[in-house]
Amino acid sequence: MNEKQKKLSGGWLFLALVAALYIASSFFSGGLVRNSLAQFAELIKRIAPVLLFVFALIYCFNLFVNPKVISKYLGSRKGISGWLVSISGGIISMGAITCGIRSLPICARKE
Repeated sequence: MNEKQKKLSGGWLFLALVAALYIASSFFSGGLVRNSLAQFAELIKRIAPVLLFVFALIYCFNLFVNPKVISKYLGSRKGISGWLVSISGGIISMGAITCGIRSLPICARKE
């Protein structure tokens, strides 16, 4: 085994810590933990279709667009037009994300 496989990453340690805290909390307040897990399951049910759609889009993009196509439009030799395409794409993508998040009922404020 190499050094990376022997060492436990920080993400796994954090996951183990959160799981241990949930288990310990269940001994003191089982109802609170059940309520928390039920809300988490409801959240996952609501966002799973969107996440699956996004992952499908990413998969299709990686399947059909190769690095040569990207470097053709955004390479270092494209100059100012490459910059403009990059900036425009960033503005369009961030605008769509913020509009999409605001339209989700899960993010709406309850007053």
